[in-house]
Amino acid sequence: MENLENSASEELQDNQPQTVEITEHQMQSFLTKLKAEERLPLGIIAGIISCILSAVIWAAVTYFSGYQIGYMAIGVGFLVGYAIRIAGNGISLIYAIMGALFSLIGCALGNLLAIFGFFANEEGIGFGTVLSNLDLSALPQIFVDMTLSSPMDFVFYGLSAFIGWSAAKREVKEEELAEYFNP
Repeated sequence: MENLENSASEELQDNQPQTVEITEHQMQSFLTKLKAEERLPLGIIAGIISCILSAVIWAAVTYFSGYQIGYMAIGVGFLVGYAIRIAGNGISLIYAIMGALFSLIGCALGNLLAIFGFFANEEGIGFGTVLSNLDLSALPQIFVDMTLSSPMDFVFYGLSAFIGWSAAKREVKEEELAEYFNP
């Protein structure tokens, strides 16, 4: 009976989480390993693709519904940030910055594409015609006019940037630390 109790006691001790003292050098070694696994070029490509894709979805929803739905910004931020996190596998600050920046661009581009769609429809011309005849120097003014006509865009753009920032940078999990320091 005593053997059984000792065995059970040992099993309980084995299942208890072990506290490991991690030195600064060990932590730096771990972070260096994680940074070596980052894939910045893939993160950039994923950010650009998801930015464009989310802008097209934003424009299509806006155009076909006839309403600008601000909550689309949440989806843009999540899609862009998540794509950057998965493709880039980054823990560095640049991934969060890319997530915020590409999310903002996705929202603004979605709004612009929707406006171009409405303009093409009103003028009875094709969307491609609007894009091919676009004066690029007019884009900043179009964007300013578009944003000032709806100040709530600032709120949703900010929300999108925050979500893109939050979702893009990979967080280090306790399981990764435990696996690295307790192989």
